[in-house]
Amino acid sequence: MEISNNDLARILGRMEGKIDEQVNTSKRLEDGLASLDKKVMGRLDEHDERLRELEVANPKLLAETVKDHAERIQALEKGAAKAGVLSGIGSSVVIAAIIEVTKNKLGL
Repeated sequence: MEISNNDLARILGRMEGKIDEQVNTSKRLEDGLASLDKKVMGRLDEHDERLRELEVANPKLLAETVKDHAERIQALEKGAAKAGVLSGIGSSVVIAAIIEVTKNKLGL
């Protein structure tokens, strides 16, 4: 079976059109992948930068925060100690008053 030049040109033209479509699709995919790669690398760089900031900058901030918490805990401990002393004194005064009232009632 013989193929005429016109038929051959038409077949080759269709093949060339399909190849051009494939090339355009491949270019779009490559551009999309390049864009995605750029975004992912940018995010990874941001995360690396944040991690470095946490590793480098935050020990000082962390130490200050711990120091602040330690000062607050010491203040609470001092307050609790004062409250304990006051409650101890208060209970001693109350007991002494009860003893004196009891002595007076008993006539001692």
